[in-house]
Amino acid sequence: MKRIPPPADWLTADDDLTITLPSTTLNIRVGALIVHNDSILVEPSRMLQGKYFLPGGRIKANESSEQALWRELEEECGLQQTSATLWAVIENFFSMQDVSVHELSFYYFVTVPTTGSPWWESIATLTEASAANAPGPNLTWLPLERCSEETMLPASLANRIRTGDKNFRHSIFR
Repeated sequence: MKRIPPPADWLTADDDLTITLPSTTLNIRVGALIVHNDSILVEPSRMLQGKYFLPGGRIKANESSEQALWRELEEECGLQQTSATLWAVIENFFSMQDVSVHELSFYYFVTVPTTGSPWWESIATLTEASAANAPGPNLTWLPLERCSEETMLPASLANRIRTGDKNFRHSIFR
């Protein structure tokens, strides 16, 4: 596969752990699984219609995966630190826009307060329509029955999310 620089919208702050190598781009990221009423909190992909990511983002230099989790959740939806358990480590190898990508992701199962919380009141009623008009990340709730390998990125998360598997797993997907 030929080496092409990543698209401009992949470029991030200097401290993000995205490393461009001669044969691939290495991304190190974190994501949060937040479940409520048979739905999960997701961010619709801006580049791939009908695809969803769990909220999160790239880890920064000298930042632990858990520190990155709370920073990203604060940035994306205003969630202050609550409770999180490492749920999955996924090594995902894929190509996007002719760029070879090796992505190492740390996913956490996050427990959030659902009563008496101003944060919860602001996020509990998100829909795709309301999120599409919001500034910043456009988070929404995706019903578990719509969580599939065709809709989730990475696709390998879909079955674990749908079945409610909360056991830690390390997976490699090529």
